[in-house]
Amino acid sequence: MANNLLVSSGAAIFARVHGPPGIEWAGNIAWGPEPGMEIPEGITWAAPLLVESTDGLLAGVTHDIYGRPQPHLCARLPSGGCTTA
Repeated sequence: MANNLLVSSGAAIFARVHGPPGIEWAGNIAWGPEPGMEIPEGITWAAPLLVESTDGLLAGVTHDIYGRPQPHLCARLPSGGCTTA
């Protein structure tokens, strides 16, 4: 399972002590009151730092995987633009 954002404001993110057998995790971010299982390699437990964008959706990604600002994503932020490189 790759490149997911898992966020909970109430219950644990996962309802199992261990993930399903054979599953591989890569590039995932999880955050909430508690994980509900041991965090395997491939999941980073960290606040995703999302904010509500001008169109009412959650936004936070403003740069591509190479660290370059993406103006079309930055424009959705309440500030109207990227403030960091």
